Amino acid sequence: MARFLRNWTLERTIVTGFAAALAMLCAVSIISIRNTRSLVSQNQLEGAAFDVEERACWIALWVNDFVLLVGASNGTLGRVGEAA
Repeated sequence: MARFLRNWTLERTIVTGFAAALAMLCAVSIISIRNTRSLVSQNQLEGAAFDVEERACWIALWVNDFVLLVGASNGTLGRVGEAA
């Protein structure tokens, strides 16, 4: 081992250091790209579920407004559930 280190030059040390830094940079880049793609796909799934819930809420509000308008035009407003 000592003989190996004695033959190790400064240039070889610098080149090895740059190669190690490049390898670490590539590894971090690959991991971050994978995590970003995972996050985007998860957000798309959650966004689709939210859209369905939001649409259902808007439909329920629209139906409620429609029932109130029909009741107002028939003169039955405030008598929901009573026998006609």
